[in-house]
Amino acid sequence: MPRRLTLKEVNRARELLVKRQKKCPLCDGFFGPNKKPALDHCHQTGYIRDVLCINCNGMEGKVFNRANRAKGKLTAEQ
Repeated sequence: MPRRLTLKEVNRARELLVKRQKKCPLCDGFFGPNKKPALDHCHQTGYIRDVLCINCNGMEGKVFNRANRAKGKLTAEQ
């Protein structure tokens, strides 16, 4: 079972990924004052996927939540 990262480890992981990536892989914008980096991870496993800008990370979460809600409304007959 993976362990949870400490806040210090999260900050360090974000810094390392920002240095390697330099820009958000979704919107292609460079990180900076207007593009703050967010550590994107799977909420079920804790697996760190990438660093996204804060806007893309928020949108990814909204899409994921809406898809799960839509999936929950399906029945076996559909």
